[in-house]
Parts: sequence; structure tokens; C-alpha cells
Amino acid sequence: MIKQYLNSFFYLIAAFVFTYFLSPQASAQIRLEVEGAYAWQIRNVNRVPAEGGTEFDLARFSRGPIFAPRYLLTWDVDSKHSIRAMIFPFQTSGSGKFSKDVVFNHTTFAAGNPTTGTYKFHSYRLTYRYVFLDSGHWQLRGGVTGKIRNAKVELRQDGRKDAYSNVGFVPLAHVNARRQLSPEWRWELDADAAAAPQGRAEDVSLMLWKTLGEKVSDQ
Repeated sequence: MIKQYLNSFFYLIAAFVFTYFLSPQASAQIRLEVEGAYAWQIRNVNRVPAEGGTEFDLARFSRGPIFAPRYLLTWDVDSKHSIRAMIFPFQTSGSGKFSKDVVFNHTTFAAGNPTTGTYKFHSYRLTYRYVFLDSGHWQLRGGVTGKIRNAKVELRQDGRKDAYSNVGFVPLAHVNARRQLSPEWRWELDADAAAAPQGRAEDVSLMLWKTLGEKVSDQ
């Protein structure tokens, strides 16, 4: 089911891009952005399986700082339509000791023994967005995002190890709002979010931008 949804979403985006690039009125622009940041874990609670597993907080083994880059490739197809692809790899590993025996994925890890825990949550997103409002100082975009998550938790201790992986597809609503404060300054809100009975997913960024130096090119 996930694969069918994912293929349908990607085919829809690919068809849209192909149609616009073949259009004689198309004036597509492409830009690549690389973001470098550091993250801290406050809480990372796990229990596998839900019935019979032991709850533990993996953030105790690795609080941070954790280097967390993001890579974004954006196609501005025209003044209204754009496509954005994003890769957000996140992985951390640390060591510690459990205060009690932990049953993880049917493997028992003894209390008091040095244990290494690894947490991975790679995120891959493809977004289509449309400009609903462009009034000079204000710009509002909305659209949809298809997200693939590739997550894994792994524990290692005294030659034994066990891991639990989870790969899935999540559809998200996308909103982007920009306010031009001056020729050099603007703020921007960028959000992907969804809620369901199983839980919620949200990624919200509030950014302040400043233009440095003269524009080299309109492109």
C-alpha cells in the first residue's frame, strides 16, 4: 500500500514537471541549498515490542550536540508553481548503562553493563507548492509533501546486538509564508505537518534572512 501511494505521488509530480518544462512559456529556475545545524535530544523513548518490551530513553546515551545537515533542491517552474526535494539525514550514537534489565526486540540487555545505542531517522521529502498570495511584501504558498522516513534503533552489549527498523510513507500538508521587511531582510515560516489517530508529524522552521552584497544575477 505504501509503495502504491509513493509511486502515484512521484508520478504525479514528474508528470507536472515534464509538462511545464516542455511548455514554451516555462522559465524554470533551479537552486540548491545546504543547511548546517546542530541538534540536541531531549527525549527519545522506545519500547519494542509494545507488549513485552521495556521502555528506555535513548537520549540518555547521546544528548548532543549532533550535526544535522539538510539538503534542498528547488525547481521554481514559474512564478506560481514550484517543486522541492529535501534530504534530511539524522543519526547519533552513544554509550551508557541501563539501571535495569531491558528487553528490546526480544533480546535482553543486562543492567549495569556498558551498552551502545544508535538512533537513525533519515527523512526524504518531495513537495509541490503553489503561490496563493503575492502582494509585494507578503507571499503565501501551500501544497502537499510526500515524506519517506527511514528509522532504526540499535542496541549493542557484550557481543550481542539487536535492531528495529521502520520505513514508511507519510503525506503532509505544506505551508510557506514570507514577509519582506526591507530590501535586505525578510522572515519566513516553512511547515510540513499532519495529524492522525496514530500520532502526528510536524517540521516547522522560522527563519530570518539577510541578503549579503549585490545580486550577481537574476537567476
